[in-house]
Amino acid sequence: MVDFAEMPPPQQVGDNRPPERKSILGSVFERITNSSDKGKMANSQIPDMAPIESVTVPKNWQKEFNEGVFGDLAKSVTFTPPDAKDTNLTVYDRGYPIPTKEADSLKALLGKPAHKLTADEMAELGPGILGTVGDASAFNMTGASTTTINGKSVLKVEGDWKTSGKKFVGYYIPEGSPGGKMPSDNRAIKEMYFEGREPQFSQHLPQATKAIEGVTWKSNEPPKTEPKPKTRRR
Repeated sequence: MVDFAEMPPPQQVGDNRPPERKSILGSVFERITNSSDKGKMANSQIPDMAPIESVTVPKNWQKEFNEGVFGDLAKSVTFTPPDAKDTNLTVYDRGYPIPTKEADSLKALLGKPAHKLTADEMAELGPGILGTVGDASAFNMTGASTTTINGKSVLKVEGDWKTSGKKFVGYYIPEGSPGGKMPSDNRAIKEMYFEGREPQFSQHLPQATKAIEGVTWKSNEPPKTEPKPKTRRR
């Protein structure tokens, strides 16, 4: 039996995504972009991506679902500006929990006040936490920090891909418990990242950042139920 608990982390979907990370069934497009939607915003639900509930993105950005098959558990939701096909905002689930040691390190890091990471702290961010972004031979990390988004502590990493030159900014979010501010012992991680080439990257970065930092988290509040009417005794 395969022990999924301690499997090495798979490659991150991104600049140099290997063929096995691509869906054999292809992608599902939710909406075709319309030029009349320019400037309008739309709230988009992100299914089965706890703790992420939804993001608000420009209405004319095309939304695409990608889901792995034949044992590949990775899945993603991608938003692409109509004038920048090689520039994407992506919500990504790599499909496997990160190793326990790395999960404990990340939990400890996010338990500290928000701060810019030191060189030693950045050196601890390897592929176990970051996937391909943590591979120094493929990715040039220019900065990292912890920050708080809507009450939840997350890790932010910036840099560029060495082969393509695409710029990248990504946020790493431990699943934790619904509505929780801090990660629990759950080792699942979701990623929200924006990447692309210049000048489109800088052009659309403010909108992408606004979408990421305005994410809605899933709540642990129970669903509201209507009170039952009282019956009068006769």
